[in-house]
Amino acid sequence: MDTTQPSVARAYDFALGGKDNFEVDRQFARAIKERDPEVFVTAQLNKDFGRRATEYMAKQGVRQFLDLGSGIPTSPPSIHDTARRFQPDARVVYVDNDPVVAAHNRALRAVSSGLALVQHTFLEPETIFAHPDFISTLDTSEPIGILFCSVLQNTPADTLADVLSRLRARLAPGSYLAISHTCERTSQAVKEAFAQQHETKGYPKTWFRSDAEITEFFAGFDIVEPGIVDYRDWYPDAELAANRPELNTQFTCGLGVLS
Repeated sequence: MDTTQPSVARAYDFALGGKDNFEVDRQFARAIKERDPEVFVTAQLNKDFGRRATEYMAKQGVRQFLDLGSGIPTSPPSIHDTARRFQPDARVVYVDNDPVVAAHNRALRAVSSGLALVQHTFLEPETIFAHPDFISTLDTSEPIGILFCSVLQNTPADTLADVLSRLRARLAPGSYLAISHTCERTSQAVKEAFAQQHETKGYPKTWFRSDAEITEFFAGFDIVEPGIVDYRDWYPDAELAANRPELNTQFTCGLGVLS
């Protein structure tokens, strides 16, 4: 465990009000907040998109979920809590390569049947699908709902295209892919803050991609309405629809289904 550099998962945990982070993570989050006072709101909205996407998939009958880059279980509801509101027997595999994330997932999530944790990078889907805990939890002959919530922006696009292609090849028809991703509409001040943290503190490089670039990650999937949109506009609940916050750090999101 490297506590000398900020971690994506631990900084996100701090932004959501969690306690499973170190001073280096808090320093990073505060540095971004200096440029964007609403960045913690952004983090919560991203989590809310994951909840809404999970609800949508569960309502379509999906009973299996794979949360890639799952992060620390900071605040409820978790993916399995949300899915089981609509599919009581829903099964979930959480995947993250951060050892702090893995420890907390094992303690807080792997407490009932149908839940598992695989400590690994999402960049190697073959290894994840071959893991005994994955095999004993999810059935690849049936649809699986895949979630990448605020994960892909720290990886080069050519690498992601290859990973997503390999992932898609292992999914059954009717599987879903949910993505939220930092987008180019983010303010220049925020982009510069992330770049500075990358150069001086070792925080992973962050890409702010266009809607068209993010759409390419759904190759092979049919995009569900309302399409690739600002995550404040993807099936917002009543409160979000009535109080759409202005943001400096912006995200694009979408959901695709494999036909």
